[in-house]
Amino acid sequence: MKDIPIDPNYKITFAEAVKRFWKRAFDFSGRATRAEYWWATLFNFLVTIVFVVGAIIIAGAARDGAIAGALFVVFVGIWGLATFFPGLSLCVRRLHDIGRSGWWLLLGLIPYLSILTGIVLIVFYCIDSDKGKNAYGDSEKYTENL
Repeated sequence: MKDIPIDPNYKITFAEAVKRFWKRAFDFSGRATRAEYWWATLFNFLVTIVFVVGAIIIAGAARDGAIAGALFVVFVGIWGLATFFPGLSLCVRRLHDIGRSGWWLLLGLIPYLSILTGIVLIVFYCIDSDKGKNAYGDSEKYTENL
């Protein structure tokens, strides 16, 4: 296989990845690079941390841990519902970027295999993009026509 260079104009920032996360919320086709996936994952993690800290601050002010727990469940529950489909579509597009089908995500539903599947998926999410074009579209990162 010939060596395909990285597109010198390719760069995705944190803000661009978050924008794409919401803009392509229900788009299960195409590809998502490692950077796009991991920046969006960091964004979701940071928002969750903000909810945890907010619940702790409110609990300290109210001197009642039950309030903090309830607020945390409400905040994270709403956030989880809001990000479920965008996150699912991002995972499918990330798998497409390495030439895998989005159906790999369903393996996590099989009892006793979910931990192993989770590890396999994390490894897949860390693999570099397929160079050039694959069955799911052109690469944003690599270009054959430089």
